[in-house]
This record gives sequence, structure tokens and C-alpha cells, in this order.
Amino acid sequence: GTNGLPIPKPTVVNLIDTLVILADIKKSKEAFLDKLIVMVHWGKEYKSHPSKEQIKLADFLFKNGVDIIIGSHPHVLQKMELFKETTETPDRLIAYSLGNFVSNQKYRKTDGGAILSVTLTKENNNTKISNAGYTLIWVNKPIVSGKKKFEIINCSEIDSTKVLNLHSKEKMNLFMSDSRTLLSKENKGIKEILSSHNKL
Repeated sequence: GTNGLPIPKPTVVNLIDTLVILADIKKSKEAFLDKLIVMVHWGKEYKSHPSKEQIKLADFLFKNGVDIIIGSHPHVLQKMELFKETTETPDRLIAYSLGNFVSNQKYRKTDGGAILSVTLTKENNNTKISNAGYTLIWVNKPIVSGKKKFEIINCSEIDSTKVLNLHSKEKMNLFMSDSRTLLSKENKGIKEILSSHNKL
């Protein structure tokens, strides 16, 4: 979607169209893929829970052979789920929204995101998701020589030499608390990758 913005010519936007998506999936399967990963720009901005439309589209993608779905657009984190292989379905994984990576947004829950880590293991022509986890990141925006600088901070490996002012520490701690509360409650099979020293 384009948030209701018009699409003037000659601009081209590949809108979500299930018929086109289905044709693309079928064409990709001809290449004998190990896993099909789809990235989708979807959902409602600033909502911490997937919309009905996201859930419906995810179900459509999984039913038609997609293995991994990575979502973006809400600007905040949403849940991640790992479904292990059964007799009827292969391993599947979804991250509805990874939040913001590099961003100038500064409001609660928009000042960070997550990096998803997935390990695929292939044995006897069968590829499985053998490991999945996430790392929280936060965007620090110090003023250096009169200009705003953007720094991505790994929340699980906070460098003790990094000097954050009190306001930044409070904002980062709030982001981490909000994120961990949401994801520890709603994620399935995907946990945070933590370092042994993750305190400021």
C-alpha cells in the first residue's frame, strides 16, 4: 500500500495483488529453491499487533508454498513465529514487522527494531530452519559538530565505552522494556539473542 497516496505516472508501485503473487510463487518454484523467502510491505503504521489483513495474507502465502515471510511498514515491532515441520507442512517462519532500523522517528516504540537471524540447514536435499532468533537494536541520535549522527546500538551487546546521556539511556531502556514485553509474550519459537553483558 501507499498510505492512501496517489501513484502518479511514471511512478510504478508493485501493490499487493494475490493473483500476481501467486504467479510469482509458481514461477519461483520452477527454480528448485531450497526455501522461498518473501518480503512484504504491509500492515497498519504504529500498531504492535498484526492486522486481520496481514494474518489473512500470511495464511495465503504459506498455503501457496512460501517458507519465510519478513514484514515491514508498521514502524514498530510485531510478533515473530516459527512453525516446525510436520508431516503435512515444512518449516515456516514469519516476522510480521521488524520495526525501524535506521530511522529519524523518535516516538515510543518507533526508535528501534530487531535484526532477525535465521539458520537454514540442508541435508539430503531437505532444507530446514535449524535456528532462529532476534537481536534488538536502538537508534541513538547524538549531535556531533552541530549535526545529527545516527548510531545503531545492539541492545544485547551494549558497549560499556559508549557514553549515552541520561535521556538516551531512559529512551533506550523503555524501548527494550516495551519490545521484550511484547515479544516474550507473543513470539512462538523465536527468542532474543542475548549477550552475557547487556546492561548499561
